[in-house]
Amino acid sequence: MMKKNLIVLLTIFGITLLFVGAFIYEKRQVHVFNLNTYENTDNIYYDVTDIKNDDEYLKIYGWAINKGVTYDFYNWIIKDGKSVYINTTIALVKADMVYEIYTTTDYGVMINDIINDGIDYRNSGFVSIVDTSTFKIAGEYNVAIIITTINGDKLITITDEVIYI
Repeated sequence: MMKKNLIVLLTIFGITLLFVGAFIYEKRQVHVFNLNTYENTDNIYYDVTDIKNDDEYLKIYGWAINKGVTYDFYNWIIKDGKSVYINTTIALVKADMVYEIYTTTDYGVMINDIINDGIDYRNSGFVSIVDTSTFKIAGEYNVAIIITTINGDKLITITDEVIYI
């Protein structure tokens, strides 16, 4: 009985490890799309606060919002309310190709003092880290900010920030 429990436990551990590995692998991938699949907008307010580009990794930090856009929500504690929907992706653009980089939320960025319009934009910060070896074409790329709306529309703003890989 003890041996059976050990086998079951090791099997569950192994399957969990496979799922975690697959998740990490997927998040490290760069997804490539054509620029015409996005909607260009000037309504994205942003600040790319830091870019670190060493021989191995590219790291991009900053914040981005779809200024003034809120969505109705309901939850069992607050009931009805309005909030911003944060879904930011950083991308690199070369010619008409967009290379989306896995992006996480930086919860330490507070921009309500900067954009003081009565809407709570907390949690609008982002951090993107990518292995530069995933880019097969060396050269100059523009940093782009993509905000996916709650309806699934992808809005893009191409910044003046230029990166050489």
